[in-house]
Amino acid sequence: MSNSAKRETAVELAVGLFVAIVFTGLAVFTIAISGKNLFRKEVYRIEAVMPDAMGLRRNDPVIAKGTTVGSVSEVYYDKDGVHVKAQLDAPVEFHEGYEITVAATSILGGRQLMLREGDASAPHQQIGRAHV
Repeated sequence: MSNSAKRETAVELAVGLFVAIVFTGLAVFTIAISGKNLFRKEVYRIEAVMPDAMGLRRNDPVIAKGTTVGSVSEVYYDKDGVHVKAQLDAPVEFHEGYEITVAATSILGGRQLMLREGDASAPHQQIGRAHV
């Protein structure tokens, strides 16, 4: 193998390594920006049946006490209303008088699922599925 062939092979390997590093960096950056936790240990699921989902979509944020606690995993229509399923990163304790609503986040049509836990001094309510 001549020197020019060795040099060409070395350049091709360097370019290939550079491209692989760039793609790995882009993947890590994309995951970090999305805020997704790929190695989540525990997921808490809730489901609400609403009369109107107001344009809520899959992956819209779920907000409790002003912070994001999860995301909407599924929205579908059924004869008893619109079913909204969500995955929460942390457990949310619901008490008597809780509310689950849809709120607009922007004039461009963004939505979020709002969880209001109710009065903390009221009895705890175990919900997996709630009609609101």
